Amino acid sequence: TAIALTLGLAAFLRKARLHLAFVAAALSLGLTVYGIDHYLLLASDCTSQRDAFEHYYAERRPGDQLINWQMNYRGEVFYGRSEAVKAVSITHLRWLLSRSDRSFVVGNHKVYSSLTRAIRRVTGQEPRVLNPATCSTRMFLYDGPRVDPPDFRPPSGSLVSSVPERARADRVVRLGPDISLAGSEVRWIGSGADLTADVTVYLRCERDTDEWWKIFLHGESPDLPGRRAISDHTAVGDRYPSVAWREGDIVVDHTRLRMGWILQALGGEGRLRVAAGVFHDMTRGQVTPEDAHDGEHRVILAEYGATDEAEELVLDDLP
Repeated sequence: TAIALTLGLAAFLRKARLHLAFVAAALSLGLTVYGIDHYLLLASDCTSQRDAFEHYYAERRPGDQLINWQMNYRGEVFYGRSEAVKAVSITHLRWLLSRSDRSFVVGNHKVYSSLTRAIRRVTGQEPRVLNPATCSTRMFLYDGPRVDPPDFRPPSGSLVSSVPERARADRVVRLGPDISLAGSEVRWIGSGADLTADVTVYLRCERDTDEWWKIFLHGESPDLPGRRAISDHTAVGDRYPSVAWREGDIVVDHTRLRMGWILQALGGEGRLRVAAGVFHDMTRGQVTPEDAHDGEHRVILAEYGATDEAEELVLDDLP
């Protein structure tokens, strides 16, 4: 306000403009020094994640685990020294809490309500918050009885003994150390804005794993960089995640990607493609062999061009 008033006076007092300009510069410098040297230091405890993690390091014990609830701000990676595991759902949170007697869970103000509800639902107890309510990032501690793990059972049709011949891959491609892509099938259905990729992938468990792998699907056009339909999800939902798979299992996952809006952005004609891979936390599975991925550790499942014809689409069938 003071700077604006000074500049306003300069507009009317022409003879004093030079002096007023020096006053405005001095006020700006003073406010900058005050903000950096005093105000930001006072605010940093509650605007950064540092305060929350100071409580974590003060109270943690050997065997404790650190869980990140639906945050992707990188501060939890820095302050948590890459130790935090990202919980992606209530079922995933229950599974994580079932692995340790004491767990710290970190979440910011945007997910605070959903996190407190999730902890109450999973543990039946009121969550214990370690740092002040004025902080934007909150650190929770659960040290009650170890919760029972989820009862994972494969839904009907989610496991097959072999990949259908029409979907079978020419070669098995490893999507990471634990999972390979044994086959896939992509049907293009609908037209215009309703053009949809109906994607089925067959994932083979190469070894028992403790990683909660998720599938990512990217629907995009090489002619329109930056526009992408995305589906990040746990295979078969949370009912049968990778931690429940056993070596040799072939798991079927079915997803639909709406991609008509990308085609419309191209003027109604152009190339589309669907790419897939797996990831956990912030880590993407490394695809092997090298020539099986596109340089970003994604496998191209299918492409769609101007001469391709899509099947008739029933809108009620879309998820």
